[in-house]
Amino acid sequence: MTENREPRGERGWHPERSVFELVCALLASKFDVSAEGVRLESVLATDLGIDWIDVEDLPLALEEAFEIDIPNADAQGITTVEDAVKCVIRCGGHS
Repeated sequence: MTENREPRGERGWHPERSVFELVCALLASKFDVSAEGVRLESVLATDLGIDWIDVEDLPLALEEAFEIDIPNADAQGITTVEDAVKCVIRCGGHS
């Protein structure tokens, strides 16, 4: 896990920003997605072209990467990058 560092051009540490960057890196490495094209509002299936099987695998990848447990109800609600970021933060993976 990377250290918590201040993103360029912003004051103070923003957990959502750091988690977003890590989620982008995860999507790029595990699901062959260009990190530069990922936006917070990106829909995993339609905008990023991640097939439904990989969308189903994403919560497991998030759990491993952030060392968290994601409840099934939360896992089923992940359809956008923002959903993934908020889920990670809610489950304690922001530090």
